[in-house]
Amino acid sequence: ADDKQEIARIRPRRYTEISIVEVTRGKQSSISSEYSIFTIEVFLKGITENEICWRCGHRYNDFKRLHASAKPYIDSIAQTRDTVVFPLPPLLHNNMDPAFIEKRRRDLESYLRILYHYFSPYDLPAFDAFLLYSLHVTEAIET
Repeated sequence: ADDKQEIARIRPRRYTEISIVEVTRGKQSSISSEYSIFTIEVFLKGITENEICWRCGHRYNDFKRLHASAKPYIDSIAQTRDTVVFPLPPLLHNNMDPAFIEKRRRDLESYLRILYHYFSPYDLPAFDAFLLYSLHVTEAIET
């Protein structure tokens, strides 16, 4: 199991796919406010005999918190400073428009892929927690 954990830590990024596969609407009943939930799918190959795949859902504010946690790491590397760019905040008047949501989905997906290209979830605890990465990798290795 320890060898497989090390493989997961150093495995080439090309064996991982991160996508936002679905966007659903949620509603806060206390204030009648709608929001979007972005369903992220993580697909890993080459760690165990079987491929590992899982999904987790996050709102835009969760992505914002992830970026705030990752920003010191991003800023510490000149190459990533201009490359890992966080998508703009939602428009107050139009943030449930289907075209806006689709653009937001693409932008957040691109952000996650670029972040993953430069940083392993093992090196960024907030990224690990966001993707539930080590939880699923450890579970797959131990079964």
